[in-house]
Amino acid sequence: TTPTVPNDDPALMVSKIWEFDFEDNPTMIKFVPGTGQVITIHKTGRIRLYESIDVDVDEYIELMDMRPEVFSFGDHGLMSLEFHPKWLEGEFKAFVMYTGETKDVTTLPNNAAVTPNRPPGWGEGPPGTTGYTWLDFCENLDLSGNGENREGVLCEHPYYVDRIAIDVEMGTAVKEVTLVQSACGSSSTHGPGHILKVGNDLIFSVGDASQFTVLDYGWEDDGCYDPTLPAGQGVYRSIREEFANGKITRIPEALLDSEEMLEWNTLPVIVKGSR
Repeated sequence: TTPTVPNDDPALMVSKIWEFDFEDNPTMIKFVPGTGQVITIHKTGRIRLYESIDVDVDEYIELMDMRPEVFSFGDHGLMSLEFHPKWLEGEFKAFVMYTGETKDVTTLPNNAAVTPNRPPGWGEGPPGTTGYTWLDFCENLDLSGNGENREGVLCEHPYYVDRIAIDVEMGTAVKEVTLVQSACGSSSTHGPGHILKVGNDLIFSVGDASQFTVLDYGWEDDGCYDPTLPAGQGVYRSIREEFANGKITRIPEALLDSEEMLEWNTLPVIVKGSR
């Protein structure tokens, strides 16, 4: 049957421009404001710059390689990019949202309880000197003898928003700051969503970060469990105001250029209850 097209312009045509290799895992394509250049971001943590949409898919400059900081297991990875609201005024910066390798395990609310059951090197880096890298895989610690994590179900990883500076003429990008550490999740899915400019503010969304094969009511052997708060966490965090999980959060314009990490609980929440 003839597909229904919500546009009656006979000149409208849809054609394939690029075909990426499977391992490229592109998650977003964005035109650079004011130019014909194109930026693509990729689940594993790579950011590419194309001179235009008309060049070959392999004719790109790698702007940035974030793979050491990105956790790309399951549905996770580098999910979204948005340009600074004042890009056309000379603020050549962008914001990226991703599931990260834990930069500092001491920021996990239940780190003290889970540390004895995490692998050697936990909290010694990389990233940094207090992080831990799962290497894009949730190891079955019970099977490997490196600890206990419900047979590979629990792998703690926070969701981050970074601000990066981009020089499209030089073909380079550098991280300026991790602007927000939002939700903490141990599941292989229901992670970061989208970051989007609304006016001169930004909004970003995250899922509830809970397990999906079993009822996740909040487990005390999960590094993302907060022992200082009442029971009813896990999937229920999305409707509780103490957690970033399952929320759409706004970053006001006045805070976008902060040199320090913002505390999530100081930012306005505009939606809660997302799965």
